Amino acid sequence: MKLVTGSRGNFKSSKAIIEGTDGRIAEIYLSVENSRFGSGRNYVHEIQVTDIARQVSFARRFNVEYSLAFNTVCFGRDKFSSAFLDDYRRLVEGIEAAGVTKIILSDPYLMEVTREEYPGMEIIVSVFAEVDTINKLKFYNRMGVDRIILPHELNRDLDKLRRFREVCKCDLEVILNLGCAHYCARGDSHSMFTGHYVEDLRKLVMGDAYTAWCYRHKLMHPHEFLSQDWIRPEDVRKYEDIGIKYFKLAGRATSTSWIIRAANAYLDGKYEGNFFDLITSYYHFTDRMPDEKTPFNLKTSQLDEVMQRLYSCGHKCESCSSCETTGDQIMIV
Repeated sequence: MKLVTGSRGNFKSSKAIIEGTDGRIAEIYLSVENSRFGSGRNYVHEIQVTDIARQVSFARRFNVEYSLAFNTVCFGRDKFSSAFLDDYRRLVEGIEAAGVTKIILSDPYLMEVTREEYPGMEIIVSVFAEVDTINKLKFYNRMGVDRIILPHELNRDLDKLRRFREVCKCDLEVILNLGCAHYCARGDSHSMFTGHYVEDLRKLVMGDAYTAWCYRHKLMHPHEFLSQDWIRPEDVRKYEDIGIKYFKLAGRATSTSWIIRAANAYLDGKYEGNFFDLITSYYHFTDRMPDEKTPFNLKTSQLDEVMQRLYSCGHKCESCSSCETTGDQIMIV
């Protein structure tokens, strides 16, 4: 597997993650500080442009690569202006000069510009592009992208992932431990908010109401933790057997120690502690209170039978209550 992780953005954090995983990760993804082009997360620790070259130089000793995310889903009416495009060109040229060869985008227009003007830059299609159908997959195939990060909602539909792998001409990537709800009703609105949370708006608006709602909702509905689209370390082999090569570890807004622990769990293919400690939406409870007082505490081995059901249910949530029933049995608040 090629594990892709984030970091807290600074050299110290990235260095610690590379060394803390014995250089076994394949790639670190970050976003640029105060970029008008934004990224998919508005609360992440971003990298200063002046620090990119230093991080890339160190990472190369371990054959670890870097990708930078400019994957907001909406740029407003300025997107087709010459000034906007000139700013984008300067940004790409700056990170290219620093040694970055991969860029994460969700906007097809910017992908076309990048492919035509910067052929040495690998294009990674963001999860926010929502490539969840064969037609969308073929569109990006024709564009000639290098990798597609698939929506987490597809994670437990192994048959569909297998069809995607058969059709796709580029590499595929799945997200391992994202704490988002399955087809969250607020997902698109949240993406729009984070896309516009750049520059001056960050000074006017503090916090993220969508994330706050999300945590509250999951604690009130424990089965939501089961119906999420996470993948256990022990189940990564299922995806490798399909032919999926890249695996993304979500959580670049967390602590460096949390990222190292989660990364090693997936690299080792097992985890002995509370499984939910690896999930991003559970981060606020991890290591902050005694185990007996955390909302949920389950070993991965306790989920063996549960996972058999979750992989066979087809995620037909509209007609299935398996997660709710199972959650009532094994997840005690």
